[in-house]
Amino acid sequence: MKDPDNPYMKVQDLKTDEGSDEPGGEMPKKTKISNLWIIDDDPMASFYIKRLAELGELASIITIYDKAQWAIDYLLYHKKSIQHLPDVILLDIYMPELDGWGFLQEYQKIKDQLSKNIDIYIISSSGHPKDKNRA
Repeated sequence: MKDPDNPYMKVQDLKTDEGSDEPGGEMPKKTKISNLWIIDDDPMASFYIKRLAELGELASIITIYDKAQWAIDYLLYHKKSIQHLPDVILLDIYMPELDGWGFLQEYQKIKDQLSKNIDIYIISSSGHPKDKNRA
C-alpha cells in the first residue's frame, strides 16, 4: 500500500483484517494499536519510529522510554491495569544500564503477573549474526 502523501514510501500495517489492496479486492481494515511503547535510548531513532507510527496512524497512544528499567518499573506498578499496559513494545537491543536483552529477561520474570499479553518486537541497527539469531 502506498502512502498517499508520499508515493515513494510504502506503508505496511502491522495488523490488518483480511482483505487486499489489489484492484477489485477489498481494502484491508486497519486495526489501530491502542498503546504502543518505544524503548530506545537514541532520541533520533525514537523520534523517527514515533513519527512513522503517527504517519501510518498505527497507534492511539505512543509512549517513549529511553531507559528500559523505567519501562519495567511501570509494568510492575500497573500490572493489573489493562488500560495502562502497552499492546506492543518496540525494543532496542543496545542501551546503557539495562539493555534490550536484560529487559527481555526481566519481562519473562513478570509477564505472568501482567493483566494482558504484550507483543514485543526487537528493533536494532545491529547487523551482527549473533544478535539476529538471539532475537
